[in-house]
Amino acid sequence: MQSNPVEPSSQASGTTKPEPTSSAPPSDQPSLTGEEKSPKKSKLLYAMIGVAGLAILLVIVIILVNSYKHQLAERKHLAALKFQLKQAEAERLAEQTLTAEERRLAEITRNRVGMEFVIIPSGSFQMGSPSGESGRDIDEGSQHRVTLRSFYMMTTEVTQKMWKAVMGDNPSNWKGDNLPVENVSWNDIQGFLRKLNDRYPGHNYRLPTEAEWEYACRAGTTTRFYSGNRDSDLSGVCWYKGNSGSKTHTVGQKRANSWGLYDMHGNVSEWCQDQDCYWSSSGPVQNSPGRSYRVLRGGCWYNTTGPCRSASRYRLPPGNSDDLYGFRVVYDD
Repeated sequence: MQSNPVEPSSQASGTTKPEPTSSAPPSDQPSLTGEEKSPKKSKLLYAMIGVAGLAILLVIVIILVNSYKHQLAERKHLAALKFQLKQAEAERLAEQTLTAEERRLAEITRNRVGMEFVIIPSGSFQMGSPSGESGRDIDEGSQHRVTLRSFYMMTTEVTQKMWKAVMGDNPSNWKGDNLPVENVSWNDIQGFLRKLNDRYPGHNYRLPTEAEWEYACRAGTTTRFYSGNRDSDLSGVCWYKGNSGSKTHTVGQKRANSWGLYDMHGNVSEWCQDQDCYWSSSGPVQNSPGRSYRVLRGGCWYNTTGPCRSASRYRLPPGNSDDLYGFRVVYDD
């Protein structure tokens, strides 16, 4: 007997019937898997890290630059502070060197007559000349140590203009306001000083002592001239026979000594306050017997080199005058 054929069951065959697919058309761009998306995310992350790194580096550079600027400013400030401290210390030491009186005097350099003064510091020196000095006279020894207090001395000789301002006349042989006054005696000068002190009270204007004159001329030197020992050392610091043309010259034209004094070795010889005296190793001991001669110091336009030395000294009666002689003023207070 023939049986009817039987349709095989899907369950029996062990297969499932496929589900119908969606009717939507497939997309043109294929979708990316996780593995395909990760490279782009990594690049973005690296870029962000790079930017952040650059920003951090920039901040570090700015910090370093600012730190360097700050350190540089601090160094400059410290250097300026050190300089100010050194300057203040130097000023303090300078002030300690001078007494209060000397500091007050240091502020006064010019009076109303036009006389200019410099301070001559206190100190000691060997007055007179050594026995072997060229051109030496016997009355320049024995050498002896002298100690002096500070005083003020005119930088130049008294000029004819200054003399006329006080005395009203001009006794000089060679005329010129800025030439040294000459042809004046020691006695004439005492009259000038009395009028000067009466007119401008407050200072004791006077002639220098012999010791003050030599101390100021030497200005710490021990040589024949403050410029040296040779005759050739004289021409640059004074007017004397070798360069004067047999006349006086405007004051202050030659080189000053280290204390700012001009014409100490020449132009005109200068009267001092002292009477003539003898010297011993301990200093002046006796006025010249029976005489009241006064001392002159420094050479003049007429002298050769020998009489222009720092230790050279002369003596004359106080009434004598000549166109070889002038003076300069000192003062105490």
